[in-house]
Amino acid sequence: MLDQYGCWLLENDTFGELSFKEPQAALRELVNPERLMVFSSFEKVLGSEAPYGYLLSRHMSSELQRQFLLRSFRLSSIRQRAIARLYQGGRIDQHLRALRLQLCQQAEEMQQRLEQHLGDQVAYRAPAAGATFWLGSTRPVDMRQVFQRLLAQQVVVAPGELFSVSGLHQQHLRLSHTFHGQTNLDIALAAISQALYQAQTE
Repeated sequence: MLDQYGCWLLENDTFGELSFKEPQAALRELVNPERLMVFSSFEKVLGSEAPYGYLLSRHMSSELQRQFLLRSFRLSSIRQRAIARLYQGGRIDQHLRALRLQLCQQAEEMQQRLEQHLGDQVAYRAPAAGATFWLGSTRPVDMRQVFQRLLAQQVVVAPGELFSVSGLHQQHLRLSHTFHGQTNLDIALAAISQALYQAQTE
């Protein structure tokens, strides 16, 4: 259908390597590579020491290259070489296997904690990849109020409507499951439970 209508595919591959199971075939493998742009970041895989994004495309390669060269002064050459060595030496694959296992274990722990602290206040599907849970409130709440209450307690969540240009997902929030320490996680989830309760609109 994309070919039939001459559409481009712009694929966000930021979490493409972070599936808990073996990564499945990406959508980009099934489409015309002449109408494909893939963007991603090293940060989710390598951490904050590699805050670099990239864009891959066969089309407009000279123009894209020119734009990247104009901005190359912003990238540390030492870090660029370190990233290149990780990929070239195959160490990135070892790192990814360990990272996937760690994220999977953290997600399982978060699921247990969600049941313990939030019970029937939220509904969700366990994630299959990445580092976040997408939670839906089972009762009507003012999610902006939830966000403000949590922010005041230094608990950061993302209200669902941030992910929609038309105001959808107002009863949802995104929560990272990469907390450091069980005590911090329990405190954060207790705060979320209290904020959801206080922000009920019915």
